[in-house]
Amino acid sequence: MHVLQLLQLLLVLGFALLSQARVSTEFASHAVGFFEIKDFLVSDVVYTEVSNRRRQTSNHTLSFHFADPNANSSISCGDSWLQDAQGAAPTTSFSIWKFTQFTTGANFSLALAHYFSDPSHYPPPYDYVEYFADLALTPACSIARTSSRCIARGPIAATINRISN
Repeated sequence: MHVLQLLQLLLVLGFALLSQARVSTEFASHAVGFFEIKDFLVSDVVYTEVSNRRRQTSNHTLSFHFADPNANSSISCGDSWLQDAQGAAPTTSFSIWKFTQFTTGANFSLALAHYFSDPSHYPPPYDYVEYFADLALTPACSIARTSSRCIARGPIAATINRISN
């Protein structure tokens, strides 16, 4: 009879331990303790588009200020590209951010990432961590005959939704 009770106890303990397990697709953190992960902050977003009707091209520029309070750092980001009449933009350039969706300068989304060393929360050799966030923007625009300018002052919070280290 004691053997049966022991087996029941082991079965209950096994289920208790299993209930604490995490799905393998979850991020396995090497972090020291718990700490608050703060949102990225994006401000001073400026998108411009200037059309050259004679050449059938348009010049696009996007700039913004990016801050990561987790790393106590910030940077100004910007890039420009030329688009031809067929809508094709050159594929030879590289930006530090990526459009995930672009309808117009008044409606687009960015994928943001920041890679940095954080030995106070992630001890070596796992001290390099990368945080990711997606940000949908709908800046206010002023449109002229051959140009447009769209601005979102911010700060706009970009919630960190993925982590890698």
